[in-house]
Amino acid sequence: MTRATDWKFVMIMAWCCYCALIAHFADPYATGTKPLRSAVWGNWMAGAVTTISFFALFIYPQIKWSLGGGAPVPVVLRFNSRSPLDDAAQTHFWLTDETDAGFYVFSSAGAKRAIFLPSGLSQ
Repeated sequence: MTRATDWKFVMIMAWCCYCALIAHFADPYATGTKPLRSAVWGNWMAGAVTTISFFALFIYPQIKWSLGGGAPVPVVLRFNSRSPLDDAAQTHFWLTDETDAGFYVFSSAGAKRAIFLPSGLSQ
């Protein structure tokens, strides 16, 4: 692993530990063993704003966008007739999403704009 990967891993693990610590301190209020009237709401609100801001600024930008399955996958689409893009019966694409209506594909791995192909065009 590279140093950048190690740093990202440490940041995400620290974030998880921090959230677990918050859950530990919030547990007495959630289970009812401490009344909510005894909570210092100013501290809890400041902690919530700090937590959300820290996540938005430091953690979320470090998470790979492919983590949730959003990475394009190389595919070969075979068409009923000629492809509307390059007049071939089959074409190599990078699939990013599939719906009932069709496919969202990239023409290359580095492309920035997706192309929508209705599902009636391919088999």
